[in-house]
Amino acid sequence: MGFWVFRADKPVFIAGNQAFMANALLRGIVWGMVGVFTPIFVYRETGSIYLVLAYYFILRLTILLSAISISHLIEKLGFRRSIMISVVIYILFFVVMAFANGRYWLLPLAAFLSGLEIPFYWISRHSAISQDTVDKEMGKTVGGLVGVEGVASFMAPFLGGVIIASYGYSALYAIAGILLFVSLLPLFMMPPHTHSNGASWRGLGEYVRNRRFFHQAVGLIGKVGCDYGLFILWPLVMMILLIRVETIGLIVSLATIFGVGLRFVVGRVFDRLRSQGGRRDEVVFGIVSVVVVVLLLLRMQVMSVYQVTILEVITSMVMVVYSGFFLSYFQLGGKRMGSIAYYVYGEMIYSIGVLSFLAIVALGVFWGAWREIAYVVASFWVLLGVVIARESNLK
Repeated sequence: MGFWVFRADKPVFIAGNQAFMANALLRGIVWGMVGVFTPIFVYRETGSIYLVLAYYFILRLTILLSAISISHLIEKLGFRRSIMISVVIYILFFVVMAFANGRYWLLPLAAFLSGLEIPFYWISRHSAISQDTVDKEMGKTVGGLVGVEGVASFMAPFLGGVIIASYGYSALYAIAGILLFVSLLPLFMMPPHTHSNGASWRGLGEYVRNRRFFHQAVGLIGKVGCDYGLFILWPLVMMILLIRVETIGLIVSLATIFGVGLRFVVGRVFDRLRSQGGRRDEVVFGIVSVVVVVLLLLRMQVMSVYQVTILEVITSMVMVVYSGFFLSYFQLGGKRMGSIAYYVYGEMIYSIGVLSFLAIVALGVFWGAWREIAYVVASFWVLLGVVIARESNLK
């Protein structure tokens, strides 16, 4: 008696970060199941690397053009409702992808829906986290959230590959949509959040020219090379090497297992290094970034399943550290600016970087060397992105 108290006349809220933890658990499973296979599916349906690039071009162009308008909706609706809208749009995306099997002309619609969903979710999520987290515990919070997603998704790629091999892509996207619907439930217990906005195209220009935030813009461009080199182009390389989808899923799941434990530790290490003052965390981030560059360049050389597996396992562990530090720096910048506009501009700058990267890769396809060009450019951008660590000592 007395352990549980229910008040029908009073809504029950949990902390924003806890709500995101619960939501991230299911969302991590969904992303793990479909993330690595979506570029492969688009290629299978279109038979063209150009059209895979076009799919992601439409997605990011949609974000670039809609982010400011969506941010004003977020300001009016609040973070909780905005994230719920993102889930509904994401479910529609999965419905379209389920029907796109054999109907490649539906893929532009799917890319458009994904481009609408991302700003609704990520702008709201980042803004809420920056509000609910104290400066000195940013690494711990980010690491915990990413850790939960990792735990949830470590077997998801293998499961996704098995579903594709047994029942096809339509079944995969249908199951993902159902799981995503369930992920709505924790969001009903998320407390209301409000955040000032003021995002505009003029503001974007001022943000990029502002010396106190320019390093964040460059850092996001660097993250493009890392993300698209590893999570979009790399699955295509594995497919070209004639690795079966269920084997790709197994490799990614195996690699994720090795990095799961690190996800919870990295955030605390970041906080500890930063609290000691100096540039300790910046030095670590710089070293890890160089290792990421080496791992990207090695992707031009691997030719066997064994080589792919070893490279993927090492990359998974290194990326846990790289992403943990990077996201902590990014969130610290958002807390310093204290506005939704920070995350809006982040999505827009990232999208501009993606559009530029895809254009370069398209030239590589034309010249018959897209794999080499993509990973050389991605490596250079990752090195440029090291400047985001400047955030560590800004107030």
